[in-house]
Amino acid sequence: GAWLSDNVSADGLVSGLVSAVETIACSDELLAGIAKLAADFDVPIHIHSHITDASDRAHLEVYGRTATERLRESGFLSERCVAMHVGNAKTGDIEAFAETGITVNHNALGNAMFGFATAQHRAIPAMIEAGIPIVLGSDYAPSMVPTPFDAMHAALAMHREAVGADNALTLEQVIAMATNAGVAV
Repeated sequence: GAWLSDNVSADGLVSGLVSAVETIACSDELLAGIAKLAADFDVPIHIHSHITDASDRAHLEVYGRTATERLRESGFLSERCVAMHVGNAKTGDIEAFAETGITVNHNALGNAMFGFATAQHRAIPAMIEAGIPIVLGSDYAPSMVPTPFDAMHAALAMHREAVGADNALTLEQVIAMATNAGVAV
């Protein structure tokens, strides 16, 4: 379902946002309603999507379309959208994200702890190359509350291990993610 939650804006004031939890859990009507609500009140929207190969296959099976197609059709994909995870995004998804201006919330530590196996797809570096703003998040980390440095370290280690190269993700790229460089919302 959807709910309003608090969010601290750049000027330090509290503002609302609308969250749809996960794409596969929402009907087309709910996604469109959330997108309209966010547009009407000019607030950001947040969703978890493109999490694993299995969740993407299930999405196609249940809805007959990809998560990206459904998000685009509903009006969800826009500069006000922040998408969590998306490490399983493919080339067409990444092109749609870049075209519509979403921000990605990369949760390297949580993805690794859940065993989502997203780093192997190299979607995050591809999104950086496509100019998609990426921020570091901490959606889930059992038995700990990660610091920003934990999140940065996890992103570097996870992506470098996945491809066996110390330049798979650079320190500069991770610092940009940690400082929300280039984020529209």
